Amino acid sequence: MLLTEFQLVSLLQTTLLGLGGLVGVLWLNSFFIRRISVRYEIRVRSCLARRAHDKALAAFFISVVYLALVQLSAIALWGLALVSLRIVDDPVRAMLFAGSCYTTIGIISDIASERWSMLPIFIAVSGIFSFTISTATVINMTPLFRRAWFEKHAKRIRAMVEAEGIDLSDADISDQVRSLLGYSGPEPDKRRPSGEGGSH
Repeated sequence: MLLTEFQLVSLLQTTLLGLGGLVGVLWLNSFFIRRISVRYEIRVRSCLARRAHDKALAAFFISVVYLALVQLSAIALWGLALVSLRIVDDPVRAMLFAGSCYTTIGIISDIASERWSMLPIFIAVSGIFSFTISTATVINMTPLFRRAWFEKHAKRIRAMVEAEGIDLSDADISDQVRSLLGYSGPEPDKRRPSGEGGSH
């Protein structure tokens, strides 16, 4: 069945606004999130060099808060667009609607007119990609957080490990953690296995 003129115009308007909002939100994320992560890495490495472990750990949580603020800013951007184009009259309802779609929670029913009925899909897609970028950033930030935490609690962890009689040379942990705990394992056996040449 062919689309009516009204449906065609509505689809075009929704697509233009949706793509514009999607590009704007992704730009917002890429611009700020990259700067937050780079600043975090530089600051934490500086703190680790000075053995300021508490400041390094605090930097992680502060950076996560900044990442959350970027997402709230994206929701505000969508809400502002909804109000500016008179898709939703009430600013508070516009923010709630944008946030509901952006987080894909769906707590607010569709309050837009039929003309903009596809807009929630674009808002949701922008939210999915934005949260993916934020999640990947937090995962990349975690190793430095882990290092700072292990360095701060190295003595206590080492005492717990020794009390349990765990041999770190056989434990399923990384070489970095062993180093942070001050463990220096035995030198690797450099002798060649018997039967591989040489005199016996």
